[in-house]
Amino acid sequence: MRYIFLTIVLFSTFFLIDAQNLQAQKSSASYTIYLPSIQKPSDASTVDIPENIQFVLDEINRIRTQSTASAAGCPILTISPELQQAATKHSRNMAEANFFQHRDPNGNEVYERVLAEGYNPKVVGENIVAGYDTAEEVVAAWMASPSHRANILDCSYTETGIGFFYQDNDQNDVLRSNGQVSGPYFSYWTQVFASR
Repeated sequence: MRYIFLTIVLFSTFFLIDAQNLQAQKSSASYTIYLPSIQKPSDASTVDIPENIQFVLDEINRIRTQSTASAAGCPILTISPELQQAATKHSRNMAEANFFQHRDPNGNEVYERVLAEGYNPKVVGENIVAGYDTAEEVVAAWMASPSHRANILDCSYTETGIGFFYQDNDQNDVLRSNGQVSGPYFSYWTQVFASR
């Protein structure tokens, strides 16, 4: 069995992440969303970001800055190493543990996962998606979903992390939040949004 695991730090619009500290309150919002845009933090070292993750970051940041949802548009998201870790681990965990949900088998949701990575957010949100092979499909799916789109266009978020995991032997018994099973999905994406 072969796994391809991609983790990236995002910047600017979709691929380099800002390494600023994020704080979240217990009031978290979770959405199954496709990918967020992120910006590289000024104190973070340059990270080689996979092309698919960079595309997602760039496209989401383009959407945020051009949005008419607010008069000035939203600031670009920067990549946070802690959020990147949380997103990457959740994507991998969903694939390997056969679930597609915001709540992991241990009962943890995005707030607990970012805290475990050392990020203390004021606000936090999450978009997940599975079964999409390309970054373009992921962004399109998230933007077509009202709840995912809301996370992407939420100007209170300033940092992000985007995780992708591919499992070539994915199963058809992936547990969803509604209790049904489906799959295989092969590709699992997670985008975490937050601010400190």
